[in-house]
Amino acid sequence: MSTTRPSLSRHAALKVRAHGHVLVLPERALRLAGSGGEILELVDGRRSQAEISAILDARYPGTEGLAGEVERFLAEMVALGGVVEGDGRDPEEEGTPARRRGPERPQRTTYAPLNLIAELTYRCPLQCPYCSNPLAFRERREALSAADWGRVFEEAADLGVVHVGLTGGEPSTRPDLPEIVERAVDADLYPHLVTAGRPLTPDGLSALADLGLRSVQVSVQDATAEGSDRIAGTRSFEAKLALCERTKALDLPLTLNCVLHRENLDGIGDVIALAERLGADRLELANTQYHGWALLNRAALMPTAEQLAEASRIVKAEQARLAGSGLSMLFVLPDYFSDRPKPCMGGWGRLAMV
Repeated sequence: MSTTRPSLSRHAALKVRAHGHVLVLPERALRLAGSGGEILELVDGRRSQAEISAILDARYPGTEGLAGEVERFLAEMVALGGVVEGDGRDPEEEGTPARRRGPERPQRTTYAPLNLIAELTYRCPLQCPYCSNPLAFRERREALSAADWGRVFEEAADLGVVHVGLTGGEPSTRPDLPEIVERAVDADLYPHLVTAGRPLTPDGLSALADLGLRSVQVSVQDATAEGSDRIAGTRSFEAKLALCERTKALDLPLTLNCVLHRENLDGIGDVIALAERLGADRLELANTQYHGWALLNRAALMPTAEQLAEASRIVKAEQARLAGSGLSMLFVLPDYFSDRPKPCMGGWGRLAMV
């Protein structure tokens, strides 16, 4: 890479918080220790690796092995998808989003979550039997206004948060979703939309992308229209596929999410094939979490041990087949079928706040 001019991936963002630099990728954020942040500050698609090393050598004279450290770090970033090996073209001419440096934040010595899960509303046009919505959601107080969400985003950024997942319920039931996206961008967050595919339209998604939306997750309930619409309780499968296709047309990272249970677990191979066909970057095969409506409907949703064993076998085989294809898969067994509980969200709870 020494003669090429590396640049940040168009789906990556470099943020600066009180605890240092953070590289943000779709649904992922990495704190950069040591010189990592300084290296990425110099990665702009114009400088070569050798030029980056020379700048750092002048900044820290006498440092042994600095060029090798830069080479190893950039190779690691390329493998993670945060950096691409450019050819010297101006990244702004290629439509790469401009890099924003957030406002100066108060210095802090403690680490804070990197991801904010913003539950914008409990409203949703779907009627999935595993929904995490409260059973008596109508008794809950009204949702926060867009202005209040803007304040929350600013406070989260002050704590160190870099990524925000806009979720619900169904966030696109809010007519002020565009304003909420704008306020997330203004707070120097990386906005990610989690949607069930209605009432959001492809044109509506394009408008959100124009405002700064960076990545999208679309849920499906099964791999076929018949199965997905039956579980969702309303016709929505074709609308979901249209949003997936528009997401890819907009060159936004696409995550496909399918909540698994007794009724659809046997079709896990078909769900993987659907994600592959749609060009998804990530597939979340999310075994049902038994709270809210899922706990109420547990007897109907709980799979058998044999179903889970066969699903695990299929996922492992498909992960091996798709290695290097660009499609990553997440599959975690539910605690009901484990010897002991896992860390919250597989440890993800250490990095996120709701």
